[in-house]
Amino acid sequence: MNSRIVWLLLFSVFLAGCELQVDFLDSPSERQYDGSIINPDALYRNWSNEQGNLTLINNTGETLIVSTDKTFRDDYDVDFYKFSSFSFRLDMRDYGGSLDLVRFYAVTLSDLEYARAHGGFQQGMVRESISFIPTEGGTWNPYSELSSSKQKDTGVLVINNYSSNIIKVVVKDINNQPEGQVNRGETNVRLRVPADGLYPLYILDAETLELVKMVEIAIAKNSVEYINVGEKYTPLYQAKVEIFNNSDLHFNAYNHYTRAPMSNENCNGCSTVIKGQSGSFVVDAAVDVQIMLESTSGNIFLQTDVMNLAQGATRKWIIQRNADGNLELVAYQNGSNSGLFSYQKQQSLSGNWYQFNANNVDAAYYYWDFGDGDYSFQQNPVHQFRQAGVYRVELSISDSRGNASTAYMNILVP
Repeated sequence: MNSRIVWLLLFSVFLAGCELQVDFLDSPSERQYDGSIINPDALYRNWSNEQGNLTLINNTGETLIVSTDKTFRDDYDVDFYKFSSFSFRLDMRDYGGSLDLVRFYAVTLSDLEYARAHGGFQQGMVRESISFIPTEGGTWNPYSELSSSKQKDTGVLVINNYSSNIIKVVVKDINNQPEGQVNRGETNVRLRVPADGLYPLYILDAETLELVKMVEIAIAKNSVEYINVGEKYTPLYQAKVEIFNNSDLHFNAYNHYTRAPMSNENCNGCSTVIKGQSGSFVVDAAVDVQIMLESTSGNIFLQTDVMNLAQGATRKWIIQRNADGNLELVAYQNGSNSGLFSYQKQQSLSGNWYQFNANNVDAAYYYWDFGDGDYSFQQNPVHQFRQAGVYRVELSISDSRGNASTAYMNILVP
């Protein structure tokens, strides 16, 4: 047997015991982007993103195709996901922020092939999800009993899983197909459930299928109900760690010692620090704390120093790219030789306008780098930061004899 095939088989066996699911496929046919219904042979089988914040359930026994477009047309701006495993996790966070909504559509491989052969889908072939908030996440089973029934009126169930188990959510009958699956530590996970008034909801351990919790819920049309599984841990003596993400990637935050997801107060309890935004994490005071940051792509890891913070203290960190373009996590500092200049926010102007003042009035040359791509050669410039974040503002000066000095400050723009 070819050694490459043996290696792939062994690797597949290893992955079978992990949450991460993968199918191997040769390179797909070239995408045509001609507006026709997508050719399934032109699609990769995607890696299931372990840190994705939408969990899809597939109980059809077939390959599923999930898209952001209900027509499944082969266009440049349409995303497709192809998977055959029972569960699959994708990252919604590139589809917007906390004020945005994203909706997904699903078909089986056989229905997609039928649509290509006949020029379109029959009624009921395309399954439609509820609208999800990209930063908060959710779960969806396109072919559950609810989706395949004539159920028209639905509500939304929001689940906070504070337990150490992956859980499945089943409605009405414990033997039904699950409506969704929620990873350990995930919060604010949304899924659609029938608006049938009072009925039982079953929470099962995803691995053993043992009953974890049974509650009766009352769901009315378009209502939203909340269910907590496990107990949320709240430190008795608290400190805070703030992380500003000045990079182009999303990061998930974990407790380095327990591997438990950290709860970000800035995204309604999720563990993610969105690119261009910040995370605020409550931690135990007077206890060693170290936060691990993992990119949602799963291939970049950063970690803070070990911190032991006094009660009520706050420690700030910045995710940024250094001069070589490499990602780094650095402690927030006001600056080096920051006596070279000062600044103040202009309260009379709308937006984030700042007045910068060079303290050395005898310099012959001034160069300001504001950390957002803009610069100035003025002695005392006024600058507007167009987005919130932490900016490294740097001033370089030189006198008539060529003597030079450089200073910087990290400035937090709300």
